[in-house]
Amino acid sequence: MKKLIFLFAFSIAVTNIFAQTDPNQIKKEGNDAFNAKNYPVAYAKFSEYLKQTNNQDSATAYYCGIAADEVKKYAEAVTFFDIAIQKKFNTGNAYARKALALDALKKTDEYVATLEEGLKVDPNNKTMIKNYGLHYLKAGLAAQKAGKAEEAEETKAEETKAAAVEGALTGTAKGFGGEIQAQVVVDESGVITDLLLMGDGETPEIGGTAMEELTSAILEKGTVEGVDAVSGATVTSEGVFAAVKAALEQK
Repeated sequence: MKKLIFLFAFSIAVTNIFAQTDPNQIKKEGNDAFNAKNYPVAYAKFSEYLKQTNNQDSATAYYCGIAADEVKKYAEAVTFFDIAIQKKFNTGNAYARKALALDALKKTDEYVATLEEGLKVDPNNKTMIKNYGLHYLKAGLAAQKAGKAEEAEETKAEETKAAAVEGALTGTAKGFGGEIQAQVVVDESGVITDLLLMGDGETPEIGGTAMEELTSAILEKGTVEGVDAVSGATVTSEGVFAAVKAALEQK
């Protein structure tokens, strides 16, 4: 009887061993899904592969973080980007993506701390520079709206420091409440790839909001051409367009 029980247990163990999918096959399936932009499957395959291999593959951890972010598993994305950072794989972009996941989780302090830490490692990372500057731009506008003059000045100083974008072209123009500054980065074909707008004289609830909307619209098109002025903020919009064009003339 004991012999039969032993043989039964042994057969189950052997079956489980052979039933377990080869980790390299799981990784391949994850890569195929990722390349096909099937992020739910990519995340499931990559996370299973990493679990089986004790998180040793830093590159797969990085791409698993991207897949997790795409399916809105932001906490998991942070975990996998941390693995990539610890193992020094694509470190600057890992920090940038980790910060964005923390922002999605509304963990503002951790978001800012991650950007600051990442910029020490990769000071020329355009994504982190832009997001760090935008954070302080929004904070400054919010402080102005709340009537906190001292806080607004502090955030403006941080914003200016953060806005020194590597290779950026700078232009200024008159807005509704004062000068608007545009820092523009373009690729070899002249397409705008990064944009930071600053205008502390603009009204936060109208001009400030308009600058945020125009930043997104211009980056989406890669140009100011064909971008419409924001309704109710025509003067600010025209100032933004003029500042960007003035920057582009510096090429």
